[in-house]
Amino acid sequence: AKGSRFSAKHGAILLAVAYLLKRVGAVEALTGLSTRSRAALAAALGALFYRNFAAAPLENEGEHTHSGRHFFFGNLLEFLRDGQKDMFTFILNKSKALGFTNNEMTICGNVRQVVIEDEADRRYVLKNNWENFAKNHPTEPNTFEDYFSELLGRGIFGVDGEEWKDHRKVASHMFSVNGLRTQMEVVFLEHAMRLRELLSEEVDSGRVLDWQSIMQGFTFDTICAIAFGHSPNAVESCFRGAKPEFLVAFDDLQQIGSERCFKPWWKITRFLQWGDEPRFTKATKIVDDYVGDIIRDRRSSGEYSAKGDLLSLYIQHARATNAPHLESTDYLRDVVVNFMIAGRDTTACTMTTMWRYFAENPRVVEKLRAEFSNVETPDWDAMRDSKYGQCVFNEALRMLPPVSVDFRIAQRDDVLPSGFIVKAGTRVGISNISIGRNPKYFEDPDAFKPERWFLNEDGTRVRVR
Repeated sequence: AKGSRFSAKHGAILLAVAYLLKRVGAVEALTGLSTRSRAALAAALGALFYRNFAAAPLENEGEHTHSGRHFFFGNLLEFLRDGQKDMFTFILNKSKALGFTNNEMTICGNVRQVVIEDEADRRYVLKNNWENFAKNHPTEPNTFEDYFSELLGRGIFGVDGEEWKDHRKVASHMFSVNGLRTQMEVVFLEHAMRLRELLSEEVDSGRVLDWQSIMQGFTFDTICAIAFGHSPNAVESCFRGAKPEFLVAFDDLQQIGSERCFKPWWKITRFLQWGDEPRFTKATKIVDDYVGDIIRDRRSSGEYSAKGDLLSLYIQHARATNAPHLESTDYLRDVVVNFMIAGRDTTACTMTTMWRYFAENPRVVEKLRAEFSNVETPDWDAMRDSKYGQCVFNEALRMLPPVSVDFRIAQRDDVLPSGFIVKAGTRVGISNISIGRNPKYFEDPDAFKPERWFLNEDGTRVRVR
């Protein structure tokens, strides 16, 4: 075993002990031992449990240390108290408390996490030595694949190395097709017009609407049209307050998968089907059945040859390149689900964030209306010319980025340019939300000020006070 990692060897030992006690009879086995022998057995099992499950010691002491560490548990109790409901605000608050410096935490169950705030260290992790920081690790537990395998499968977000390169190559070909961009523009405009109609019907109703749910329904309809070539009209269900079953399942998979990152017991609860895991299992089946049925119908009908949606393009590509593995239901399911996460969630989160800040900043709404007053059709070209609109978009992303923290796993022991020590198997986080709220980069960083993104003639940003 390496460090405090729970190895297959130790797991086998515990299973063998449990099996023997069950076969011999636990009571008879223990009562046949002397008091000293029972104490020695208990001590040995306790030591084995502690060695494999206790939080590892910190590699970087002092100013980089989270408060709230406890014997055996490490930072687990602190996270359960402050971070379980909102993990990313928890990470942001820790960054603020530690002056936006690199920080480290460990949790019982072999979880070691580092959040990088230093610029040179970020460049080292993402560019200069990126090969040492991947989503997964061949031997260490608690990787991206562990947490999200049921959702992501072997899709582009869940794999590394050559498998990732293959996905990237095929995907770049798909998105270079001019027809796909044209279809995306048509789809978003069509669904935006329908959303405006539904909102107009509610102007005098006095009803309170769940805007986040509506945005999730809206983006789900658009991504289904782009990915599958048909829309399930989820946004209309969301206006009625009835979130479609697939959307509920999709959100459950992402939420519970994310929470696994800080629950060292999650593999036990998955095996025993306790807690949230039965809901996770049910949600997996709903998503697999929904997407699988569409794939099988499209492939068997032969309609793919005349359609320009993402699924049809992938089937066309598989047959044109004589690559049957690219047409398997499992492969296409993983491709589609990964792109649904990329297209649906990021867009829904950003639009929800923008409308939140619209409600809090009516002056921003007035400026946007003035800029859009002469726009007849909100197409690609009109949006590219929207200077203030781009500033609003950038500011929303800065304040609440849809991917608040991006994690990698260290493949080997490493030392970052700042001198920060990173052990193999450590989860290394790039906190995008902390970058956006760092006063080193942005004046008054917790205020929503789109004007800060306007550029001077020399290309520098306008100073905003």
